[in-house]
Amino acid sequence: MSAFNRCIISGLIDSEPNFNPDGELIFSIIINRKDIPRKEKIHVTIKNKGLYKKAFKEIKKNNFFLSNKAHIETRDVDRVKEIVCPHCSNVTLQKIHGENTLVVIDDFSVYLKKDLETSPLEGINQVYLMGVVCSNLKYTKAANGKEFLKYKISLLNINNDKNEKKYNYPFAVCFGQELENAQKKLQKGDIVFIEGAVQERTFKQTTKDVMCSSCKTMFNHFNTNTAKEIIVSHAKYLKPDEKDFEYIEQKVEE
Repeated sequence: MSAFNRCIISGLIDSEPNFNPDGELIFSIIINRKDIPRKEKIHVTIKNKGLYKKAFKEIKKNNFFLSNKAHIETRDVDRVKEIVCPHCSNVTLQKIHGENTLVVIDDFSVYLKKDLETSPLEGINQVYLMGVVCSNLKYTKAANGKEFLKYKISLLNINNDKNEKKYNYPFAVCFGQELENAQKKLQKGDIVFIEGAVQERTFKQTTKDVMCSSCKTMFNHFNTNTAKEIIVSHAKYLKPDEKDFEYIEQKVEE
């Protein structure tokens, strides 16, 4: 059984499309949401080469972008991190393995800024996912007292043309009542249907007790990363039959 995986995204175009290192188009939009008083910046990706010409022609800064045909993908990535010693400025290169979450656009429409002056469109950030909880649930209480629960879900997508299976593993994050519901009712292996929104955030990571290979001094290294997560607004839980869904267990890490 394939997972349900759909996004509806709309907002003002903040940057025009450019190629990323994988040869795909990436650009950003600003979503001025009406359901909550909040502006959000989201980077989205176009992988379908058949849309490239249309994207370069139509996606211009400050015009309005709308896609009701988008989905979530995750991708394993290997990258190199530069660690600079604060004492002698020696640079150490460290290979790290991580995962990126993408909002992939399958089709879109663009509305000109001048046409929206009398009837502006609303920003939309909606995600609908159904998959299997494939990690343990991780409860965290932040330094500011805010509580949240985080887990991964497995989305199995099947390419009907090639009969290929592709697993995606986005993070889901719960607050408030959804946190309480998940703690009481949800466990690894359950099927979950999520209504929510994409959150893109930056965060600082600390690598403790790094030893400089040159001056042999110990220090802590700080770097900034970006992550996309699905913020859960409503969720329904189901107990699956083993034949219905399969998944590969994942770990919850930052």
